[in-house]
Amino acid sequence: MPGIRWIDRKQLDTLSWQSTQIEDRGYNANGLLTSIDRAFEDESRVYDDASQLTSISSTSVGTLTYSYDNNGNVLGEAQGGVMAQYSFTTQKSGAITFADGYDDANRFMRYIRTAVSEDYLLGRSGIGNINSTNLNGSSIARTYNNANAMTGLGASSQSYDADGNATTLHTGVTLEWDDAGRVQATHVGSSATAGIEGDNQYGYLDGKKIWRKITRGGSVVINEVYVYAGPNRIAEYSASQPATSPLRQRVFADGIDSLSAIVQSNGNVLIPTRNRQWSIVALTSNSTGSVLERYAYDQFGERTIYAANGTTTRTTSSYANNYGYTSREHLPETATMYYRARHYDPLTGEFVSRDLMEFVDGMSDYRSYVGLTYVDPSGMLTYMDGNQYKCQARKW
Repeated sequence: MPGIRWIDRKQLDTLSWQSTQIEDRGYNANGLLTSIDRAFEDESRVYDDASQLTSISSTSVGTLTYSYDNNGNVLGEAQGGVMAQYSFTTQKSGAITFADGYDDANRFMRYIRTAVSEDYLLGRSGIGNINSTNLNGSSIARTYNNANAMTGLGASSQSYDADGNATTLHTGVTLEWDDAGRVQATHVGSSATAGIEGDNQYGYLDGKKIWRKITRGGSVVINEVYVYAGPNRIAEYSASQPATSPLRQRVFADGIDSLSAIVQSNGNVLIPTRNRQWSIVALTSNSTGSVLERYAYDQFGERTIYAANGTTTRTTSSYANNYGYTSREHLPETATMYYRARHYDPLTGEFVSRDLMEFVDGMSDYRSYVGLTYVDPSGMLTYMDGNQYKCQARKW
């Protein structure tokens, strides 16, 4: 079990795992996290006068720097070192529409990664639906039904049941839902344009996903059960293994998705480095400080996995790490993500079912708030007493 020591202001001071110290933490006068000291991979954070996070520097991983407009919207992230090509900006030089990346309603409109020649421009409706995406001058239109659910992406269609749950995604992946509105099975055929061909099943208890079974070519290739502490998944097991033999364990600090370490079955401890959205950008070894794996994300959170060199890509994580964008779980089998209450499609930037809280934060029940400025750990923006989790205000 993790050991935690708190300072007088009830902020985490020291975190340990089975007598091994994972990290010490430091804070500024406003209570914002400024330092994380580990055996090899230390981290420092700097804020401006508005308490906006302006840089994250890590010993092995490198430095991330951020800029903002007058409304607190993120204008860019500059990465150092081998991942510099994945730096992004929302600013386009010249007097053009949405030159600063946001419209008058502070809705995200543009995303540019110069080094890899990507310039995304979004078109939105009055309530925020993405009517079109334009990549380097090539436009793809979207269509929506009267419930603001996306029904078309270019030539591909997406269909729903009577409760507003997607039954066939634009990628060809099909989904089955239980009576509580949770994905209980998915099917990926040979003609699907994303995911891995096979049949997948999921089980839940008390609103948490507690098992996953993946079948491919008639054989079960993954059969896992999960253990939680509050909202955080702390252990994963093969269904046939005893409680003393977890596949992997996770050590969390003082809040939801506050992942501090991943403990593998062989006892090796991996340290995740995260950006201002709390997306994992790298894994390092707690015993050597060496970078083991790196991750990059596009404007909606689609993940690319890299070896430590930042150039060699991997189809799956060599360390079975499915956690990434905004610290949530990527599901390689369907190319979707699990956000607790709902599943999210990082290919479109939208959820595939209705918000259980309905219209409390906008006219669309499918629109996501996991873009450049916000994160949404539950799949419902009003999670935790209406706190919208504006990233630079999070302390853990």
